[in-house]
Amino acid sequence: MRPRLFALLLAAASLLQAATVADLPVNQWVKLDTRKEPGYAWSAIVYVPSRGQVLHWGAAPNGAAEHDDVRAFDIEKCEWVSDYPSAPAEVLRKAVDTEDRAKSVRTWGRWGMLETGRPAPSWVLNAVTYDSKRRQLVYVLKGMMAAYDPEKRAWRDMKAETELHGKWSLNPTTPYGMYERGLRPEQDFKGERIPGPPPVYGAGICYDPVNDEILLFPHWGSQNNDLRAATGEVSGHSGTWVYSFKDNFWRRDTLRDGKPRVQPPPRCGAPMVYDPKAKAIVLFGGQSGLVRSDLGNPGRAPEPGALNDAWLYDVATRQWRELPSASRPPEQGQPKLVHDGASGLTLLVTLRGGYAEIGNITLWSFDTLRGWLKRHEQPWHRLHTSWASLAVDPKNRLLLLVRDSKEDGQETFAFRLHLDKLPEQPAPIWQEPPPVKPQEVPPDDPAWLAKLKELPANTWVPAKPPREPARRDWGMMAADPVRGLVFYFGGGHSTYQVNDVAVYAVGANRWCHTAGDSNFPIPPHDWDGCTMSTRGGPPAGHQRNSYVACDGRMFVHAGTHSRRWDAEIAKEKGTRVAWFYDLDRGGVWRQREIGEVTLGEGVPGSYGRLHVADASGKLYGFAGHLEPYDGRFFAKEAYFSAYDARENRLSVRRIPEPTPGWVGECRPFCLLADRGQVFFYEFRKGGGHATWVYDIKENRFINPGPTRQPPGEPGTVEYLDGQDAVFAAIKVKDTVEPWVYSLARNAWVPLPTKGEKARYATPYTQLVYVAKYGVLVNVPDTAVMRPDVSQVKWE
Repeated sequence: MRPRLFALLLAAASLLQAATVADLPVNQWVKLDTRKEPGYAWSAIVYVPSRGQVLHWGAAPNGAAEHDDVRAFDIEKCEWVSDYPSAPAEVLRKAVDTEDRAKSVRTWGRWGMLETGRPAPSWVLNAVTYDSKRRQLVYVLKGMMAAYDPEKRAWRDMKAETELHGKWSLNPTTPYGMYERGLRPEQDFKGERIPGPPPVYGAGICYDPVNDEILLFPHWGSQNNDLRAATGEVSGHSGTWVYSFKDNFWRRDTLRDGKPRVQPPPRCGAPMVYDPKAKAIVLFGGQSGLVRSDLGNPGRAPEPGALNDAWLYDVATRQWRELPSASRPPEQGQPKLVHDGASGLTLLVTLRGGYAEIGNITLWSFDTLRGWLKRHEQPWHRLHTSWASLAVDPKNRLLLLVRDSKEDGQETFAFRLHLDKLPEQPAPIWQEPPPVKPQEVPPDDPAWLAKLKELPANTWVPAKPPREPARRDWGMMAADPVRGLVFYFGGGHSTYQVNDVAVYAVGANRWCHTAGDSNFPIPPHDWDGCTMSTRGGPPAGHQRNSYVACDGRMFVHAGTHSRRWDAEIAKEKGTRVAWFYDLDRGGVWRQREIGEVTLGEGVPGSYGRLHVADASGKLYGFAGHLEPYDGRFFAKEAYFSAYDARENRLSVRRIPEPTPGWVGECRPFCLLADRGQVFFYEFRKGGGHATWVYDIKENRFINPGPTRQPPGEPGTVEYLDGQDAVFAAIKVKDTVEPWVYSLARNAWVPLPTKGEKARYATPYTQLVYVAKYGVLVNVPDTAVMRPDVSQVKWE
């Protein structure tokens, strides 16, 4: 459309406030002149036949005053009108918020009815459906199901339950998300019921009028352990759930005739609609979360992978089947899907990238015989939108689309629908992307090995591998003491938002990559990630000092918990698991139930972290005030955890005084494997620095008391195996100074380096020593150095 014509249409929309729908142009999107106020973000609009209106309820956008009134679109006024007055915003804010909404609220709490007799506002997404038998709207919220009677304009708690089988961890560990510091111990369910709907987030549901049931499939934040006992694989998507009105409970429907049922691939963000002609529920697109980091660096926060496949759930057989098609609409992470009862067609509106951004807005029609047809397209000139929802009013032949505009509050667009006047064009041929390849580590390159051996001592040399990894700030790297590989994982907050693991093959000078999953489910979390991905991986949050590598596996969890974040969770009984990335299986996430857990005297819970690892498969960590950054609240409380990955045993013990004090954002420890000790450098602002070694067998810290100490926090410390020394990257103001500590001399000195000035990451220096090749590896901009303390002049 020409810009002038588009402007005229927008100008004409300002006249519609007092006009009727009949005055709208046919088959043209027009912005209505509704009030500039916040509506409901991440919450679907729904047509209610018993009222002949489109209704909207949910929760306000980030930063907007909360409200809880159900709003109906008044055709005559072309305006949203409240069914009842909202409760005061300050009352609702107290009821809903416990953390900044942009981080977590709407996606972690357990919802209930307020004193007003209404549910607490919640980002509903697509978890709302019209129950035609009872003429009510049904909302699935975390922890409860609520029904809204549109004629009486009243809410009620449905008091539904969910039947569980197998092992489940039902709640997130912290307000920041499900896996901020550790996994909650699992409970073994054998048909017991819990209050509310399935323990999932971001659900999409649809009423099945034939069986008087509700189907739930799109979701995230769940826990699927079906394959864990057999292969170790897990998933954050638990498949199909079905609610029975007769029984008033949900059950997980993963088997059909005793065999695993055919189901669509996991996804979230997709609505589902019922097609009475086909007697089937239609599912299209949605977000898989997949990011093709195997094909190239995706950028800091790429849009998560979107889908464009179509599936039918046959209500007669209760079976899923795919409708394969070479021609289909573009991928949509947040499809706008409705069923038009008047035409008998399913209608889809697509926007650029699945979001309401600049591009084209396109209307498609679908039926099971003819497939997808393109019907209409026009320019779309809206900016800064992450969410939009669509409804069809079949009586008034009107499509309504609402979106959250940061500038003008909720915007409403209308499309006066005359399908018989729209042309039919075949959907474009879809080019399927290349399959994800397993992650493979190349063999050592003899020419590169020769260069490593010839490196000048104490000289940083740019490695210049063919591809550098995306930068993952606020974390570290982990060297595999068995294979000599370097694992690089993490990000979150203002840095990298994909959970792929980059592996540096030091002997080949190549970073190895595979696909990852986005931190952003729908609704997005946009902080440190908050949930297990559909492919079983943790979110890419600030790792700080929270993973280790050993013999081709990178462990992010071994049954222990942060004293700060999971104080009470660590005391719970239940199954604890080890969670790791398995390179030998092509780069997949796996879990293993820990066979034995032993808590020592005076240890109230499984406190510990993953800080260092030895070649025998023992993974060690500190907790209490010895946990860098997070330990500042727990003076005189120190713990040491040990997980034996080969024996599958975990033990935690309390460390007696004296111990180092709390340290900040740094990596102060490294394993002295041949000595059975852990080195720990304690920097104290204002003085009182100390050098410690922790004797693992004797369970005590020793302070050898060197006469000189480095003048800053350690970005990292690395044991130079074979040289009886520790390398330290010491943070001094805005620079990083290399230092070395001689265990034999009990002395610290600066280490003069040569060559190009190293570019160090901060506050955690992402640098490791790889003993197999005798080199330090540093990022960003991969560089290597052969440290040689024999050339140091000891004072």
